[in-house]
Amino acid sequence: MAVQLNSEGCCTKRGAQWNSASIRNVLQNPIYTGVRQRGDIQTNRFIHLQIIEDKLFLMAQSRLERSKLEAPIGDTKYRENVLLSEHLFCMHCGKRMTVTRNIKTRIKKDGSKVTYHRLKYICINKSTLHPCDGQRSYSAELIDATVLKLLQTALFSESSSVTAPDTSSARLQHEKLVQEIAQEQISLETLKAEVVQVLQGTSAFGSVLIRDLIQRSESRLMTLNQELLAVQEEQRSSKAQWGRISELRKTLIKTNVSKLNTLPLHQQREIANMLISRIELGQGGAIRVQWSYGDTAHLPARAGG
Repeated sequence: MAVQLNSEGCCTKRGAQWNSASIRNVLQNPIYTGVRQRGDIQTNRFIHLQIIEDKLFLMAQSRLERSKLEAPIGDTKYRENVLLSEHLFCMHCGKRMTVTRNIKTRIKKDGSKVTYHRLKYICINKSTLHPCDGQRSYSAELIDATVLKLLQTALFSESSSVTAPDTSSARLQHEKLVQEIAQEQISLETLKAEVVQVLQGTSAFGSVLIRDLIQRSESRLMTLNQELLAVQEEQRSSKAQWGRISELRKTLIKTNVSKLNTLPLHQQREIANMLISRIELGQGGAIRVQWSYGDTAHLPARAGG
């Protein structure tokens, strides 16, 4: 974003060039939702200052939080030769993994040399503050074969692991937030009604105290509403993704595709990207798969070699 703005000749309000820090400061500033903040203290919302919806602001914060653990994976020339070029992370340090090639030479009994080219998924975390204590490299061939079998089972097995997501937990959370919002709104209205008595000098509260209580209540109300928006968006996204996966399964069956390993690699990769939102590799070949509609699958160590 900073590179794009600078290339278009756009400067900051101080006339300086944009950088990643200045972009992040803008994205994290609640003033665009109409709320002023100093330290941990937030004011109530000033409607005339709001230019960004709470939903969009919340989505930006969620993306920024995820990006803390995502290292740039780069455009390595080997990414098109593996199944899991996206959504791949280290189970131990949380950093994004990349793809590299390992070349080995073996001398045969007849004296001839045989060169092997093996693709590897590697963790590139070299941080001195939080070094990775997990396995550095994994055989892409073995991991890909294991995950492809998991996808095969998920899509075509009679006891498919890809089942309609359980929404009971999200529904309970939604109901809980709705109740908390209603209770907080009642508390806020009660505090605002107390302002009249403060002005008349008949209240047990002082003006400073009642103002602080109102600000805290408004701040908590905004937080609860943001949490409710997040839950609603998660429910909507999960339902939509489940619909896309169901259509994929129908299409594959209709076109007589029953074995994913018969498809070209780029189609296998598209299916993997659709079904998987995050996959983690751990010591000994342990695999944790986060399905794009919410559920999680665990494969024990040595499952992927």
